Amino acid sequence: MKRAVFRADGSSRLGMGHIMRCLAFADHLRALGVQSAFVVKAFERQTAQVIRTSGFDMEELPPDISLVGDAQRTLAVALRMGGAMIVTDICHRPALENFDALMEYHHLLTQEHFVVCLAGSSVVDIPCHVVVSPYFRAQYPVVSTDNGRTVLLGPQYFIFRHEFVEIARRSRTIAEHPQRLLITVGGSDELHLTAKIVIALLTQPCADLKLQIVLGPGYTANLKEELNALLGQFDGEYAYLTGQFNLAEAMWQSDLAVTGDGLTKYETAVTNTPSIVISRFDSEHELNRQFAQAGTTMHAGDGAQLEPEELGSIIHRVLEDADLRRNMAQRGREMVDGQGIKRILASIPQGVI
Repeated sequence: MKRAVFRADGSSRLGMGHIMRCLAFADHLRALGVQSAFVVKAFERQTAQVIRTSGFDMEELPPDISLVGDAQRTLAVALRMGGAMIVTDICHRPALENFDALMEYHHLLTQEHFVVCLAGSSVVDIPCHVVVSPYFRAQYPVVSTDNGRTVLLGPQYFIFRHEFVEIARRSRTIAEHPQRLLITVGGSDELHLTAKIVIALLTQPCADLKLQIVLGPGYTANLKEELNALLGQFDGEYAYLTGQFNLAEAMWQSDLAVTGDGLTKYETAVTNTPSIVISRFDSEHELNRQFAQAGTTMHAGDGAQLEPEELGSIIHRVLEDADLRRNMAQRGREMVDGQGIKRILASIPQGVI
């Protein structure tokens, strides 16, 4: 049996996007008969729970381990498994603060293994075999360099879980009078943006709205209590989505999604779900702005600076504008088709997986 090792991290600070993307990749490999294991830093317990619940083995690293020590441990796991391929997804802000060490890290991995790096939106000069930067700003053709490295840039290489790939095949009808609103900020929400969205809704007439609110594995008891208190003032219907549920189907059933600004905006695009994105103070605001210019979403701005009344007005305006929502759905279909993983796998030589 072919084997692969995934090196990724997730936490309330980093978000869970890197972990979820690698889980999607590993799940596609599992369908091909490839066994995968994960190596992650032991930042928070919920990260390990998500991986193990998905049916993958996992080894945890000390949070303060050096990149060299990290590489050695990751290589040891690959050697023990007999894994031929290593997939890294660690081009997050803390790692990028020491870019030279990140480069050396990948150089060490490529000495004995085929390495695929899921890079950041502007980081593509990584010494490995395949670099994937599946972001909207990276709209270029495939580039093969002289040293044999393949660079895959643009949202046509975005990796989606199976349920999103299936939803992407459907044809959406935009409701003239929308009622179903999805709130999904991410796996964690230390800024309590979910609560701010509910407060924003309370500033507008909302008796006809039916809310679905995603509670990620990193949501604190304090945030959940705050949400319960706020929703006691809400006139419409609401339900929480927790644990194992189909987010793609929840998006498909929604007339509008209000989301955080991580990888979720690509998921609303592929499901053709009109959306409003709220960014964080430490987000790539220019990337969010450019993404919104593509027409698949509306960027409401920095959630920490956004007043609830202003956000409520934005939500109300999008709900009332069926033509705007139709355009968002169409632009999403044009941006991503759900086939990114097939394009990535096609770049990996036979025999590796």
